[in-house]
Amino acid sequence: MSSWRLLVIRVALPALFLTSVLAAQESRGKILGRVLDATGGLIPGASLTAIHTDMGTRTTAVSNAAGNFELNYLLPGTYRIEVKATGFKQYTRHPIEVRVGDAITLDINMIVGEVTEKIDVVAEAPLLESSSATVSSTIDHRQLADLPMGGGDVMFLTQLAPGITTGQAPGHNWLPSATDVMSNVTVAGTHNGNSDFALDGIANMTGSSVSFAPPGDMVQEFRVQTVSYDASLGHASGASVNMSMKAGGNALHGTAEWMNAPNPWQANDFFTNKQLYSAPVTPERIAQLVAPRKVNRYSATIGGPIYLPKLYDGRNRTFWTYAFQGFNRKNPNTAYYMVPTAAERQGDFSALLKVSPQYQIYDPNTIALASGGRTSRQVLAGNIIPTARLDPIAQIYMKFYPLPNALGTVDGQQNFNEISANSNDFIQNMVRVDHNFSEKHRLFGRVTHSWLHFYRGDFFGNQI
Repeated sequence: MSSWRLLVIRVALPALFLTSVLAAQESRGKILGRVLDATGGLIPGASLTAIHTDMGTRTTAVSNAAGNFELNYLLPGTYRIEVKATGFKQYTRHPIEVRVGDAITLDINMIVGEVTEKIDVVAEAPLLESSSATVSSTIDHRQLADLPMGGGDVMFLTQLAPGITTGQAPGHNWLPSATDVMSNVTVAGTHNGNSDFALDGIANMTGSSVSFAPPGDMVQEFRVQTVSYDASLGHASGASVNMSMKAGGNALHGTAEWMNAPNPWQANDFFTNKQLYSAPVTPERIAQLVAPRKVNRYSATIGGPIYLPKLYDGRNRTFWTYAFQGFNRKNPNTAYYMVPTAAERQGDFSALLKVSPQYQIYDPNTIALASGGRTSRQVLAGNIIPTARLDPIAQIYMKFYPLPNALGTVDGQQNFNEISANSNDFIQNMVRVDHNFSEKHRLFGRVTHSWLHFYRGDFFGNQI
């Protein structure tokens, strides 16, 4: 029986604290490249703007003397690029998908003309990340929405990345509370416990294990890097898993999910069926042998702009997202145990002699040396331990053992049948708020709270 709580508060000021970026995985992406004219000549001084399609936020840059530009710290999502330069037509390109940690190279080809004229480039093919030597797989928002996740654990999808193998048994539960399960992955032959996990570029680690798995609907996407040549990731010989949380948008949106697995849909194990069908199956026998199992799993997210009528309009500026997930799992265990009978509690083991003389009890106080370096002992008459020799502490312990409730074997084994409690209740809340002070300065804060109550092991109902 155990319970734990975890409360984590994260605040990021990327424009102010560059050292924090260098010390962690960068979950945001960037677009870099050159601004060129029709002959391939470089265009300095061109102004570029990346506009997030859902949030309406803007990131700006100016091409340098060599025509190079960088649009940094872009939250994962879809963008539109607008480029203006004196003597050239205005250039627009969309959609551009920026994923977790992407560094997309994009050359802008301008055409001579009036700046009031526009060129609109619609590019359906995704851009390749050619500026990085890493080997990685990105699990995008569509896969997160469409693919099944074992136990509702978003970390289950890390197995989609080539080279990742889980050490868990195929039938073992993946639950968002089971940090030991989601950490038990090997990458390209490395031992488990050698991978690195992050949320929004911030460490999500407790020792060598992942701390928690966020609600799946809260995750925008995540990247699994199995080979990296980036020095900032050199402390992990396995994979680097970096998740980016959803940051809200100008439109209110949300999701909800509920899953239920009732008892009739869950199969009995081999040993339970063996006991169940060893005699005519009756409702009373089913109630005694078949554990009443049930699983409820649920999650919900909602997010949008912070909008207070007549007070504050946060569209294109301030956003919020809230996510919740939880489950209630009852999976009692049906098992047989051996407990002392009422007579055996008083020291009377005479019934065992009727089964076989091999169950004869010897008196340890009568040990004597015999020939050949051996010892001998006297039997206890009738297999009965004298009352005066019963340990008083052992007698107290006997009160915590139940009496037999099953026929058991002839020698008294498996004489107690019990459906013991095994419940697992989990609740997790996550809130994220994003605010854009300007095109150069942004802030986000995130609060995560997890609560788990795991109850099992009270086989004899004697916990006090």
